[in-house]
Amino acid sequence: MFKALLKKQFKELALTYTSGRRGGSGAGSRKAMSGKWVILIWGLCLASFGMAFYASATMFADVLFPMGLQWLYFSYLGMASLALGIFGSVFGVVTGIFKAKDNELLLSMPIPPYMIVLARMVSLWLISLVCVLAGLIPTIVMYCKNHPFGAANIAAWVLAALTLSFASFALSCLVGWVVALISKRLQNKSIITVLLALVLLAAYYVFYFNVNRLLGKLATNAEAISGKIQRMLYPIYAYGRGCTGEIVYALIALAMALALFAVMYLFISRSFTSVATSNTGLKKKAFSGKAGEKSSVSSALLRKELKRYLSSANYMLNSSLGTFLMPIAAIALFVKAGAIREFFDSLELPMDLVQRFLVLGLGYAVMFMSTMNCLTAPSLSLEGKNFWLLRSLPVEMKQVAKAKLSLHFALTGVPMLMVIAAVSYVFRLDALSILLISLMPVAYMMYEAYIGLAANIKFPRMDWINEMVAVKQGASVIITVLGGMVLVIGLGALYFLCLITIIDPTVFLRAQSAVFIIIALLLRHWIMTKGLKIMETLPC
Repeated sequence: MFKALLKKQFKELALTYTSGRRGGSGAGSRKAMSGKWVILIWGLCLASFGMAFYASATMFADVLFPMGLQWLYFSYLGMASLALGIFGSVFGVVTGIFKAKDNELLLSMPIPPYMIVLARMVSLWLISLVCVLAGLIPTIVMYCKNHPFGAANIAAWVLAALTLSFASFALSCLVGWVVALISKRLQNKSIITVLLALVLLAAYYVFYFNVNRLLGKLATNAEAISGKIQRMLYPIYAYGRGCTGEIVYALIALAMALALFAVMYLFISRSFTSVATSNTGLKKKAFSGKAGEKSSVSSALLRKELKRYLSSANYMLNSSLGTFLMPIAAIALFVKAGAIREFFDSLELPMDLVQRFLVLGLGYAVMFMSTMNCLTAPSLSLEGKNFWLLRSLPVEMKQVAKAKLSLHFALTGVPMLMVIAAVSYVFRLDALSILLISLMPVAYMMYEAYIGLAANIKFPRMDWINEMVAVKQGASVIITVLGGMVLVIGLGALYFLCLITIIDPTVFLRAQSAVFIIIALLLRHWIMTKGLKIMETLPC
């Protein structure tokens, strides 16, 4: 029985993180190609984390290696890898254990709950292992560049990978259990997941941007800090000593991680049935029999899109991160206004020159934040096999397309205006500069909305079994997000590396905005003509 459950979980995991399709029915080559692309994208994401860890490892090594505190080097970076493992697996725990769609079906069978939990925990543990390796491997590479190593070190690092993966997954299970317990009492269950993700993301960036301050403290108080860790945080101390090749300490750290994992397994297996199947406890609204308020077709479709958006934490986090980050950036600009002005005043450069380049640079900054929003790219795929319901209604596909575009404009445009207002206040821009700094991001927002919907019409993923496939793994999402980032970075590099002495920054800004607007209008024309015909004939 357990073997069958484990096989089922691994199959679902493979489908979720590769192609997302159930079985082959004449689409084998497309399925394989899709899986290759998805694996490539995951590889690029993990590689980017690895490069960030390697940069941090270089800085920690320069400070701690001369002091002979190699174990402290592994301890600090091990905790960062642990955090990455938690961030990478906690949402899989919530959706894969407590909110899985087949929970009630499996519990209705003669299968013990502890067996269901164990099979799911083993499969999801692999995600933690992959995430911690993205941080542990660069840490080991930097150590090997500065120290000789042997078989004992390699064995210790294998044990360290297991230690971090079991510890991070156990903590992910604890956080996931709390999230599942809280969210079942909320009307909108997605909000707790979004808040958790934003808190974890903020914690990661706070740590990353305060590395230099931490290194300064280590340089002056390394012995005192290492003594406190040894006395008060013995598991971290044992892990660090184990990574230097001391197998006994590595085994002690692994034993503690396994004990934590076992405790969480026993705890979750005993409470699994009550958490996974309990009612929300929310009062149901009584039927009043009153007539509903009349509204136009456009507003009704827009409300539908907004409700779909608010009902899915995956959709919110992966398709509109800029909606959450842009207001935070605006508040940070207001708070740090004085310090920012002092810095630019200290440059002692001609204000006219500074302001012209500032307008272009700030325009790129706002535009880059808006690249994190790709609400239209998965919007059609998210309809899934229920798309026939929408097509059966007396509405035109043109109105459906406009509703999806309107959601993107609303959730991207309003936060964007907040950032532009903050930038205008902090840098005391005149009316013309405010107009210019608004032009390029708004033009890019139009382009991104239309390219996302056009790509989704051309490459829909209507046969998904997990909405993460539609939100993160469709060709339309890859084209919109990665294509947008490459475009923004490429245009900025083109100007500042090649055209800076040839073209005035404000002229380049206007020309670039005009190109985005022209492309957006061409894409809109295609969507409203050929695109609508494709939408009418999509299989569902």
